[in-house]
Amino acid sequence: MYSVDGIALHNPGMGWKLLAPSRPLTDYSVERTSLRVPGRPGVVANVDDNLASLLPPTPTFAVQAPRSKYETLLSLFMEGEVLGRTDNDSIAAAIEYLSSSPVGQGRRDEIVQVTATLRIPGVFWRDVDEQTFTQPITGASHELDLWQMRGLVSDAVVRARGPFTNLVISSGRASLRMGDLATAGHYLRFHLDTGKAFITSTDTWIGGTAASGGIQSIGPGGRFGIYPSKVGPLEPKRGRVTVTTATRGASTQLEIRGRGAHLA
Repeated sequence: MYSVDGIALHNPGMGWKLLAPSRPLTDYSVERTSLRVPGRPGVVANVDDNLASLLPPTPTFAVQAPRSKYETLLSLFMEGEVLGRTDNDSIAAAIEYLSSSPVGQGRRDEIVQVTATLRIPGVFWRDVDEQTFTQPITGASHELDLWQMRGLVSDAVVRARGPFTNLVISSGRASLRMGDLATAGHYLRFHLDTGKAFITSTDTWIGGTAASGGIQSIGPGGRFGIYPSKVGPLEPKRGRVTVTTATRGASTQLEIRGRGAHLA
């Protein structure tokens, strides 16, 4: 079952019934770039990354309510911000209202069936709780497994503690080149959502001296993101990054903070 802002849509206390016409699991569509090569049939394949090119899904919910509770239900759909699952409170999705259509039933429309269409602007359901993963950098290459997920994380915060040179983080078709901007005792922090980087001399996740000019973000749309990778043949996918450095010190480490992304 589903909830909006923590209020269940199938709610006997309010007289609400979530009906079968609901489509909480909706189509996922990719917006494709059609790139033609003169003299060749068709279009160039794999121009777009599937996860990075997904359009926002639009779940639909049909709820039956007493006429006296119709305005409350409609207001919940219009003003609600978070779609949740009552059977799994560890994930949620930010939503926005698109439309609703009421149909009256019975004498004087005593019962109203409301069909509301919402949109998940960020495409993915997200873990409710934020996690921080830490990987000491003791060799030239390391793999760091992150959240169990099948979506794309594009708003995590990456922080590397110096010293290091030629630090590169890779995930799927994306990479983040952090160079050698952090010396011993300093932290280089990169925000995936804004593309901004900062250097601090203390163990903090805010503030610092701007250092974005020394960062190179490569990936679909020119942005770095964290992609799911299959850990084993029968295991669920996890976000995974590969970290390489040319040189490093005894205190060098990488940290990634954020929330996993899911398709439903």
